[in-house]
Amino acid sequence: MARRRCFSIALALAALAWCLMLAAPPLLEASGIRTPSLLIRALLDPVCHQMPERSFWLAGAPLAVCARCIGLYAGFLAGCVSLAAFALRGSRWPGPPPPRSVLLVMALPTFLELLAESTGLTQSSGPLRALAGWLFGLVVPCYLLPAIEGMASEMRLLDPFDRERTHAEAG
Repeated sequence: MARRRCFSIALALAALAWCLMLAAPPLLEASGIRTPSLLIRALLDPVCHQMPERSFWLAGAPLAVCARCIGLYAGFLAGCVSLAAFALRGSRWPGPPPPRSVLLVMALPTFLELLAESTGLTQSSGPLRALAGWLFGLVVPCYLLPAIEGMASEMRLLDPFDRERTHAEAG
């Protein structure tokens, strides 16, 4: 239970730091600090088009990623915080990850919104893009956290310096 609590809190804190980093460029630019802002935007360039017209704005400048990505990352943060709350309450883990169909259903609004926009059927608004991304991001931690926990368990099995395991095997 302690390991689960640590993993869920660490992932929630990492997601929070990531989301804060997304808001940093416009705040830094408004303060006249350009270099870190440019570095953050360059770091995120491979994962987002960063088109200002498709982004939310803060302090007179666009956030570091578009509205859809903001929604995705905010949803991921909300999912991580929810799982951390479960762990902090000491309640049982919500169980195994949901069926993959849940992930697909939650990704469907983003896919449909992207498809409608790319085919010219509609021009989505920032809030609609963000909501579609948020729904998908919300469920991703339900799959990621158990995977991280499983990898850590596997790595522990490979650790020759794990005294608990070595002692148990010897006894």
